[in-house]
Amino acid sequence: MKISKVHLYNFRQFYGQVEIDLLTDSNRNIILIGGKNGFGKTNFLISIVWCLYGEKITQIDENFKREVQKESNYQKFIRQSLNWNSKDEGNSNFSVEIYFEEVDYPANIKVSDGKIIVKREFNATKIDEKLSVLNSSRNELFAEQEDKSNFINDYLIPLEA
Repeated sequence: MKISKVHLYNFRQFYGQVEIDLLTDSNRNIILIGGKNGFGKTNFLISIVWCLYGEKITQIDENFKREVQKESNYQKFIRQSLNWNSKDEGNSNFSVEIYFEEVDYPANIKVSDGKIIVKREFNATKIDEKLSVLNSSRNELFAEQEDKSNFINDYLIPLEA
């Protein structure tokens, strides 16, 4: 399993659509992320963890738990993730999509090319969060929330990892 790219939409300082390419090949088989303080390295990590685990972000480690507690609860914490410029323009939605390749998935899942997209969306006005697990044709693979979470935990990246 590889993460090939991440799409951020109005998530924290990432305004509008931002695509981060993480695809590797035989000549380029490692990705390093660096930058000055305040340029988005930690928020990029938060976007991935939030996309995969949502409210369970507090179970990842003490740093994430402290960040959520600082805002008093998960809803207030995640509402702070809406990009300020987007909010000023009247937009209340943000999302993160993670593109996975070479996923080792069970036979009953309808994926022909080994590619999976995990998308989490949030509407800061309605306090509404939606998780999707999609094939490369962008068809939802599961109807139930629990099935989506179990797939992420069992076939992509376990919460304990």
